[in-house]
Amino acid sequence: MNDRREHRTTKIYTLNPENFVLPELVSSDPQHKPLRSFKANAIFRGHLERDDRVRIVRDVQVSVKDVIHFREFDLKGKESPQLEYLLFGKGQELFMAHLITAPPDFDQILAVKIIDHKFTSAELAKGVLVVFPEKTNAVASRLREKQRVEGQIKIENVPAPKKIQVEVNRAFYFEEGELRVPPDFKTTSAEKQAGFPKE
Repeated sequence: MNDRREHRTTKIYTLNPENFVLPELVSSDPQHKPLRSFKANAIFRGHLERDDRVRIVRDVQVSVKDVIHFREFDLKGKESPQLEYLLFGKGQELFMAHLITAPPDFDQILAVKIIDHKFTSAELAKGVLVVFPEKTNAVASRLREKQRVEGQIKIENVPAPKKIQVEVNRAFYFEEGELRVPPDFKTTSAEKQAGFPKE
């Protein structure tokens, strides 16, 4: 993408889709195949809900190749006691997204490197759950840029979890206020410190 090459400091691109029913992406109804295409009004450099966004493309058709993870945000759900992330990507281009469970929680996307384990394309396509048992599921315990930390994964047909070393290269996104009840749309102190202000 030319825009990415010209704006290397941009952390995130977002799109503004036309209205559609989100669960249609994972429909299991045999008479209604999962939605694999939808229209978007625009693609933005930056977060579409932030004042510093820049619209770079109008009226685009979006194709959905894969849905790695889908779950409703349950306001009465059970909060995970441990810090958990979902690992996905392709080849050496790996990312982790914080696994959101129940409010209050936080959303975070990171570019990472796995030091001592190689995942297959099939594993990454489904998403690999990485647990950090020494860390609580709290904003203060989140992974940060340039951090190297030990996590655990479960491998099929192997009873004991495998330890892996995760190196965090870059944080692309961090949000906590909107996942509170009631939501807080102002910049929180943690968002400001992480470099993701809303104003």
